[in-house]
Amino acid sequence: MNKQQFLDKLKSKISVLNDDEIEDILNEYAGYIDEKVAEGKTEKEAVKELGNVNEIAADLLDAYKVKPTNQDNENIIERAVNWLTSFVEMLVDKIKGQSFTDIIKFLILICMIFLIILICKIPFIIVRDAGVGIFRRLGNVGDFITYIWTTIIEFSYLIIAIIAFVTIVKKEFLKDMPKKEVKPKIVNEAKVDNKKAIKVKKETKAPEYHASNQGFFNNLANFIVKCLVLFLKFIACCILLGMAGYIIGITFGIVVTALVFVKTLKFIGIFVILIGLLSIGVAFSEVLFNFVVNRKTNFKKIFIVIIFSLIALGGGIGLTSMQLAKMSFKKTDANTTKEVVYKMDKDLLIKDFDEEDFIIDENEKDIKVIYKYNDKFIKIRQEQSKEIFINNYDYIVDNKVIYNYVINGLKNNIFYYDFGHGRMKVYVNAKNYDILKNNYDKYMEEQIAIEDTEFDCDCDCDCE
Repeated sequence: MNKQQFLDKLKSKISVLNDDEIEDILNEYAGYIDEKVAEGKTEKEAVKELGNVNEIAADLLDAYKVKPTNQDNENIIERAVNWLTSFVEMLVDKIKGQSFTDIIKFLILICMIFLIILICKIPFIIVRDAGVGIFRRLGNVGDFITYIWTTIIEFSYLIIAIIAFVTIVKKEFLKDMPKKEVKPKIVNEAKVDNKKAIKVKKETKAPEYHASNQGFFNNLANFIVKCLVLFLKFIACCILLGMAGYIIGITFGIVVTALVFVKTLKFIGIFVILIGLLSIGVAFSEVLFNFVVNRKTNFKKIFIVIIFSLIALGGGIGLTSMQLAKMSFKKTDANTTKEVVYKMDKDLLIKDFDEEDFIIDENEKDIKVIYKYNDKFIKIRQEQSKEIFINNYDYIVDNKVIYNYVINGLKNNIFYYDFGHGRMKVYVNAKNYDILKNNYDKYMEEQIAIEDTEFDCDCDCDCE
């Protein structure tokens, strides 16, 4: 605040004093501010050196042996505003004069705290939804109670989130702020017969605005901070487990792409992309690990790693795009043809019946299926029963064969995919086709009826 705002607020706080006393106090403080401005400081800087106006007013009233009336006490809204204002000023002081790397570090930490506090909303959501589920059973009255309940839970989370965020930031990241130089704080001593002059009392330490007074709310804030820090560390450990799998998977991919590049001299871009992804994963894991074990993180190194990773991702994507532009994509070749005959029966059910696969041939008494597939990857399974799957393959998993197949394709700028690909045509006469289709339609109707019965069944009844 500027000089006039400070004097106006101070005047309102000490309005219980006599007019001449108020005028003397305001003149003394105005003179002090003018003196600092003459030294080259701004009004805001001079006012800030004086300290919190509420504390100054309290000291003045105490010096005059005057107890503030209830009307002069701050209400909870004013206290909250002053608390948040003090916090914002501390944040500005923290960022002021910092290097670009330190500012990035600080912003990353702030974002991480926001994320964790957002995750901490899960218990509030569970409690809110549990209450909503109960109250909605009460009809119209329940709808009103549900609205009130939801508002209370959301407002409670908002208040706790703000307290937790401000307290964590002040305790963990603003605690190492350099102490301010010792500044004078002007305090009026009680005048005896209106003859005592205003004296200046030196402070032994810089003025500091506390988040709350000693007592219940301070203990509650400390408890909330401890719980959030523990919960944050638990979440960080869970994420670290996932990051371990991520790093292992990326490392395996790097090995594979390196072998592919050695064999084909292609897709170096994918290798570079994976290196970038690995670097980001390792940097993120290091930040989480250091947080869990309370170890200081070298954010300058982390920042450099992130920049390197972004460059690697951009360069790798560009190289890969140029390589893919020269490639053609093909499904694996179907180099084998096999004919399988299934015995026709009036009760036969083909569970994977597809009209597009069937060809009417009056010369066929049974069911003839002609498969085209790659015998390196697929083996046709022939089974005869009342219920069959004609599109039924055994996939041959041979990584070495697949690897060699891919390598040979890449050498010719061909990217093969879908190693389980097979095609087939089914030949039947018209009469058998109608029987098979009718059996399949009945089967699907039964399945739909069963699903509808299970969906409509109430949990209070006995279902067979």
